[in-house]
Amino acid sequence: MPKGVGGKTGYFKDKLYLILNSDTQYISELTFVLDNDILITTYPHWRNNMTYLMDIQADAQRVANAINAALGLEVTISDSDYNLVASSRGYFSSKGSVLNSSFKAELFRSQKPIIVENPGYHPYCADCSWAKKCPEKALILTPIIFRGQVIGDIGLTSFSEEQKNKILNYHNEYIEFLNQMGEFLTVKIAERAVHNELLIFSEKLVNAINFTEEGLIYTDSIGTITLCNTAAAQLFNMSSNEMRGLNVINVLPSLPLKKIESLDNETWESELIFTRQNRKYHLLVSARSIKVKQKVEALIISARDMQEVRQFVYRIGGTGKLYSFEDIIGNCQSMRAVKDLAKEIANSVSTVLLLGETGTGKELFARAIHCSSSRHNKPFIAINCGAIPDTLLESELFGYEDGTFTGGRHGGKPGKFEMANGGTIFLDEIGDLPLYLQVKLLRVIQEKEIERLGSSKTLPINVRIIAATHKNLEKMVRQGEFREDLYYRLNVIPIYIPPLRERADDIPLLIEHMIKKYSNLLSKNITGISDKAMKALMNYEWPGNIRELENCIEYAINIEKDTVINLSSLPSKLLQKTISTNCEKNDAKPFREKIDNVEKSEIITLLEKYKDMANVKEKVAQELGISRATLYRRLRKYNIVIK
Repeated sequence: MPKGVGGKTGYFKDKLYLILNSDTQYISELTFVLDNDILITTYPHWRNNMTYLMDIQADAQRVANAINAALGLEVTISDSDYNLVASSRGYFSSKGSVLNSSFKAELFRSQKPIIVENPGYHPYCADCSWAKKCPEKALILTPIIFRGQVIGDIGLTSFSEEQKNKILNYHNEYIEFLNQMGEFLTVKIAERAVHNELLIFSEKLVNAINFTEEGLIYTDSIGTITLCNTAAAQLFNMSSNEMRGLNVINVLPSLPLKKIESLDNETWESELIFTRQNRKYHLLVSARSIKVKQKVEALIISARDMQEVRQFVYRIGGTGKLYSFEDIIGNCQSMRAVKDLAKEIANSVSTVLLLGETGTGKELFARAIHCSSSRHNKPFIAINCGAIPDTLLESELFGYEDGTFTGGRHGGKPGKFEMANGGTIFLDEIGDLPLYLQVKLLRVIQEKEIERLGSSKTLPINVRIIAATHKNLEKMVRQGEFREDLYYRLNVIPIYIPPLRERADDIPLLIEHMIKKYSNLLSKNITGISDKAMKALMNYEWPGNIRELENCIEYAINIEKDTVINLSSLPSKLLQKTISTNCEKNDAKPFREKIDNVEKSEIITLLEKYKDMANVKEKVAQELGISRATLYRRLRKYNIVIK
């Protein structure tokens, strides 16, 4: 008996050391398996059994060579489809790649080793091409079991009497040794599986981080960039290969690394403004440290251009509906001329000044101009310069840095100009802008850059300015209330929007639109307006313009009980002004007579409305807000007979 055989695998291990001493890593792997009862039981389920051993064919061949050299016996390693994966040279030169499928079928069924003393004469050899002429003298087949299934086998075979005697005399030791070599192969299979899974995971990770639009940067513990996505490379005008290996401070010079590393389970976030390679950057940056046992091992940093952030917020949240010129109701000659001019200059970058009385729809025109311009998918930001106190207006327009104000927002706040960058800003009631802010606005228009309050850094902006006012700016300039240079900067393209009294032909169209709008909104079945009510609205001066008309129609629909708006449903203030106006227009008729005519007409209308009701007089009196006795007096006065 050879030395070491009594110690099971000791003898074979000694010889393996001698054979593989040139590859210390490989022999250490073999020794680790032989010294420890390792059985890998996990592997991706999508693999076919026959591919396991083929995946590690090179390793299988090395194992076959090592066993052959250690034991002096011929070796075969085959898969579950009876394909020869690896073999010793002696076996291949004697039998080529032919394997006995009958033996292997039995091996796969029983999952137990098989010992054959006389190959070629065994019953399983009857159908083999080597039957009764097989050069093999004896053989051992041991299954390779992985995840409870036989995925192949390792065979020891002999082609001489000496080899045959070794197999028969030491078959138990050989079987145990081959089982352990099979376990070694399953370790290699598992390693390959983990390697493949890591490759797949790595590919998924790379695709995932490249899919996001924000720049992602990963660093090691000292800030060296180890990975970045495509968005980050494009943001800094570099390739991914150029960024890898750089310290992150070379890319984000104002990043507070120490502060980020000091945070536990917190994300640091702030806006960073800096200049790199003659280019100004304004980024929203988030960063977080990855710690293992309180030691920083890596940093994850995301960066995004602030203009893109604002555009994203604008697309998702919006800043109010953007109207087109088709949404502006009006077909009179003056309105058609205004809309044609606004369409013509929509794509210009020049400043627009919208002039007109309160309530004429200046903001509607501003939104329509923006919507029809090349900036339509960029922000539209509106601010009313007269609605914000002077002390707050500057920070609203230009923003402020962190720490500028007590109680200010942490990290500072962008102003309306920053938010509108790339798009349009609408400065309503520009005539209410204080003189000291007029200077700053003039600089913004001329230099196309802003400074936040509390900061000395300038931010470039690309904004189309549309201003609006109901005031006479030329008069304000003469009186020293508005800067002349700013006026000329704003008044590049003046557009005058006519008041409603100058476009009376559009009133029916507006009323029709408003009736539909508020009938749906208030769930009322109002389909139109009576002739008398329409006449009253047409004769009214409308000092509040379209805004007042809309208020009037909403009021009427709220209180109207019929399917059309009647004269009695209009606001009393409007009726009084209408009567007064009509009296002034026609002095031939006494004032009292005009009032009597309106009153008589209204009583007749209501009597007709409630004629089918039993309590018609009571309903009419209630509608007019008078007592029944007063109603009887009015009926006698106007000679009205109830049928």
